[in-house]
Amino acid sequence: MKEKFENFWYYNKRIVLFALFFAFVIITSTVQCVRTPKSDLSVLCVYTGYNDFSAFESKAAETVGDINGDGKAIVTCENLYLTGEPGSPNDTIAMQKIPISFAAGENRLYIMDKEFFESETYGDGFEDLKTLLPAEALEDGAVYDGKTVAVPAENCPYLKDTGIKCDNLFVGIPCETEALKKQKNAEASSEASKRLICELVKP
Repeated sequence: MKEKFENFWYYNKRIVLFALFFAFVIITSTVQCVRTPKSDLSVLCVYTGYNDFSAFESKAAETVGDINGDGKAIVTCENLYLTGEPGSPNDTIAMQKIPISFAAGENRLYIMDKEFFESETYGDGFEDLKTLLPAEALEDGAVYDGKTVAVPAENCPYLKDTGIKCDNLFVGIPCETEALKKQKNAEASSEASKRLICELVKP
């Protein structure tokens, strides 16, 4: 018996060690996925220049609340930093991620430069905020096809209080697409994004 084991180990030890390592990786990854808290609301932030959204994430989580019922309120910002340099590989990658985000319906709030909201590529994908926000908050807003699709971050005391540099940043919420409707807790997420943008503009 001992001889058989020694022969097996001699000829198969690499396979056994690889299998054990692979099993360890799978188990570790599974545990991390289970333990990692899931976001209640995701925000896409596209900007030029440095900005730290960590304080905003914490404050927004208090406003949004626990949507997914895991006992924790979490808002996460996906930050796409643009250098503004011609031919920048970083900018190219960031620009490719924006339409993917739209198509996947991953984010419920967008904080971006005005040009994105007013472009033909993205403008039609945002809610008209005229029915949601007071007129004074919409002043100098981003307009597409007659709709005010984003408010200036300068009109959002909530953002300023969290230390965000608001130069040329605007805030909008996406229209309800099929991708967004298919998300878990879709209705609650939609209401939370509207509640959050209303809080952003409060004096």
